[in-house]
Amino acid sequence: MSVIIVIVFLVGCGINFSNRPMTPSPRPTQTIAPIGLTYLNNALDLIQEYSYYRKNVDWKALRTGAYQLASGASTSAQTYAAINLVFHELGDTHGGINRPYIPVSNDMPTPIPSFLPSVGKLLDGHLGYILVPNSGFSDTTVASGYVASMQGEIKKIDQLHPCGWIVDLRGNPGGWFSAMEVGIGPILGDGRVGGTIDADGNVTYSTYQNGIVRWGNDITFEFSSPYHLLESNPPVAVLTDGGTSSAAEDLTIAFHGRPDTRSFGQPTGGQNPGIGKVFTLEDGGILWITNSLSVDRAGKIYPMTPIQPDEVITLPPDGSVPEAAEYWLLSQPACAITNIFTPTP
Repeated sequence: MSVIIVIVFLVGCGINFSNRPMTPSPRPTQTIAPIGLTYLNNALDLIQEYSYYRKNVDWKALRTGAYQLASGASTSAQTYAAINLVFHELGDTHGGINRPYIPVSNDMPTPIPSFLPSVGKLLDGHLGYILVPNSGFSDTTVASGYVASMQGEIKKIDQLHPCGWIVDLRGNPGGWFSAMEVGIGPILGDGRVGGTIDADGNVTYSTYQNGIVRWGNDITFEFSSPYHLLESNPPVAVLTDGGTSSAAEDLTIAFHGRPDTRSFGQPTGGQNPGIGKVFTLEDGGILWITNSLSVDRAGKIYPMTPIQPDEVITLPPDGSVPEAAEYWLLSQPACAITNIFTPTP
């Protein structure tokens, strides 16, 4: 049975902001209708209170710019552009406000959540390859199937005794990080894999151990029958490109600092999310505020910019594994016995 603790905080529709302390910032009295002005101020107050970047900006100037852009707004929806301008000025590329969710009509069938199966294979008779698909779902039963698929592929290849592994994150748009972390866990290895840091410098680390992912002391996902590699801690080559985004970037970071690991390809998409707070506002609009940035297992902070691979290379247009990654793996001590050709520099 899978267990999940969602590390996101939802506030119910129709938040009561009457007790929220207001910041001493300019409040326009004209040009914005009262309903729009109240909505805009409520959103700005939340961003100013929770954003990771809240200490880095002039809030008086930022609010003034938002009020100017929202001039003439008579509804809450007409302030959305001004709210998103604030996220842009903060540098929060993952944050923003989205329109209210509209439920599917009862006459429409409810879609069944699903996932793309993992792909595993043995390359050149020596190297294990695993494609990590996105995990764009929140259903724990589906997540367990996703993990079982990936670990099943890893087990199948591992029985052939590869000397090293290629973890392919190219084109992965992200999703549920904990599910991906558990899925690739046998290769990633046990122990600290990264975490987040908030605006006050507080770090919370994520760990993987025997099919269980913890965020601090909280279990965020658990897989009941995890696989363990026949030879632990093999060398690993990680592949990324511009389509590697969001939670897949966090998985990229999880491999940073891992022994005998090197990344190849192109810079990632620059959307690594860290951790966010999510609020549902009065009209149902969804406000995502990034309040922590990602760190690797050594504590290095990763801003919301593309993550550079260790070796920037031109990737094969057909999606095949680049030779540079294979050459590096076959040059590692674990592959010395099975290496059948001399790697080029």
